[in-house]
Amino acid sequence: MLEKFLAVGISAQRLEIGYIPDPDAFLASFSRVDFTVETFPFSGGLTTHSALSSGLPTVAMAGTDFVERIASAMMRLVGLEDLIADDLDQYVANAVGLAQDLNRLTTLRRELPARVASAPFTDPAVYARNFSDAIDAVLRMPARLVV
Repeated sequence: MLEKFLAVGISAQRLEIGYIPDPDAFLASFSRVDFTVETFPFSGGLTTHSALSSGLPTVAMAGTDFVERIASAMMRLVGLEDLIADDLDQYVANAVGLAQDLNRLTTLRRELPARVASAPFTDPAVYARNFSDAIDAVLRMPARLVV
């Protein structure tokens, strides 16, 4: 993967790619980056939540399946719909645009922790109520026999 970045003029010193098993070191690594880019087709749940909570905006793909939509669902709830791409070209454009917008990066670094703290997915009572409402809605659906 590093070779692809080097081929387009991005030096290895500007990248953080890899796995950090220690939770404290993982969270501390967010202080060294400006934003994160989600993997696809499988987006990150905990990684995205941790990044957003730390004030790091994330660039993600929309996806169609549950595992592809975890990051984009959280991002919508904190007002980052414009960083959710429908295709690879938009994904790249979103990342490039965000990298070039230092004012926005600064603002998001400051505002995102509060946005995440007030989002429905971080409030257990709201989450439980929404989950209960969803179960009730499913139970009210007419039964269908699938053979």
